[in-house]
Amino acid sequence: MDASVSVPCNKLESEGTSSAARHNLTLGLLVVQADSNFVGKGVLLQWLNTNLALKLEKIEDTCNGAVACQLIDCLHPGSINMKKVDFNVRNDYEFVGNYKVLQEGFTKSGVKKEFNVSSLSKGKFQDNCEFMQWFKGYWDEVTGGQDITDYDPVGRRQLCKTGDWKKYSLGASAAPRISAAGTIPAIRRSGSSAGSEPAVIAMPSKRGGSMAVAPASKAQPKPAAVPEVDDSMYRSQLAELNDQVTELKLKVETVERERDFYFDKLRDIEILCQAPELQSVPVVKIFEKILYAADAAEAKEAMQEAQQFYGAELSPEHLVPQEAQ
Repeated sequence: MDASVSVPCNKLESEGTSSAARHNLTLGLLVVQADSNFVGKGVLLQWLNTNLALKLEKIEDTCNGAVACQLIDCLHPGSINMKKVDFNVRNDYEFVGNYKVLQEGFTKSGVKKEFNVSSLSKGKFQDNCEFMQWFKGYWDEVTGGQDITDYDPVGRRQLCKTGDWKKYSLGASAAPRISAAGTIPAIRRSGSSAGSEPAVIAMPSKRGGSMAVAPASKAQPKPAAVPEVDDSMYRSQLAELNDQVTELKLKVETVERERDFYFDKLRDIEILCQAPELQSVPVVKIFEKILYAADAAEAKEAMQEAQQFYGAELSPEHLVPQEAQ
């Protein structure tokens, strides 16, 4: 971010700018970037609705992952395959596909940001608000705080699996975002600032007016010719490995969610068994033995006890420990 506003020190000093002023300028940029962590939901909604031609009412409406995909598509064109994104999914287990596409987009564009699919998919305000606050800060860092006027959000959404967002898109009523006269389209910066040209900054002159200060150009020696190497095979292998890593991350998230789901059920049964009103019920004691069994064999013994007590008929395979099958 600092590469786009940096000016050589000798230029600043020649115009009478002190080192304290340069320090304040740098400090101000850092403060603006840090302030994105405290952006309110009203500002976030206005920013999203304006730049993506939406009519979102709550931050939680971004929990399906499709909005995040389109933000990266807007900032880094070509990094998101919009044909894989689905804005009209409704269930949290369907959101995983969008987050997988988002992870692929992060990888392609060099964005180093971790996110918890399970937490975001639940649609809770805190998790989704923090995620959008990070996106707002990243947007300002990439664009320099400008709006991107050469992006068609509705047209891009129409390329998705089920078309445009039926619930929250402005659709045909959205005004086309075309650069007006005198408006400079936002500069999409790459992940690395190396090789980017510093912007021209208006600095105060000694006569009271202002003058444009451009960075000093320096002739660079012509680099020696480097033989071209076909690295397409390595790129293909790298992309395949990244896909595998993404797939494994999503599988782990799913397994952890299922684990928590069944653990909560067992915990409810345990609490029910500990109720004083049920302590005298024989079957409750059997439930506790099964819950607290140290291994499968001990649990099977509790089941056999239940069979003998209640005369229940269980199939033989249910009474044989799994290791003996």
